[in-house]
Amino acid sequence: MARLTGVAAALGLVLSLDHVAADAGPVDLRAVERTGKWNDALACPAATCRARADIESPATGLSAEVLLERARGLPDREPRTELVAEDPALRQLVFVQRSVVFGFPDTVWVQAAETAAGPSVIVYSRSTYGSWDIGVNRARVARWLTLLTMEDDG
Repeated sequence: MARLTGVAAALGLVLSLDHVAADAGPVDLRAVERTGKWNDALACPAATCRARADIESPATGLSAEVLLERARGLPDREPRTELVAEDPALRQLVFVQRSVVFGFPDTVWVQAAETAAGPSVIVYSRSTYGSWDIGVNRARVARWLTLLTMEDDG
């Protein structure tokens, strides 16, 4: 009976995670503090962010408006993703993407950036829970960076 109660409690916890909030407030990514754990990833143009970037974002030739419009379309391309906040002053959108099995929330920030080489984008993704993400955030940042900066087919 105790085992069944434990299983029921665990199932209840998993089901309730769908409503767990992520850290979804706007933050200027040029000054973001990394977690210091293995559960975040940052793409940033050279000499733009105070924190060390995992991936250098390229100059895109796309305006901030186009980059952010592309970012608004990411929930249509990325499963379990929703736009949860935006900050026009920072030219930033904030998303939550949930994990497949347990629905753990990861927060993803996308911010347009002006550089000497031209317009670019900063993408920062971090897990809300845990200290290691088996590379999920880095893979997401690389994938989103590609989706945001790739040339149009038409």
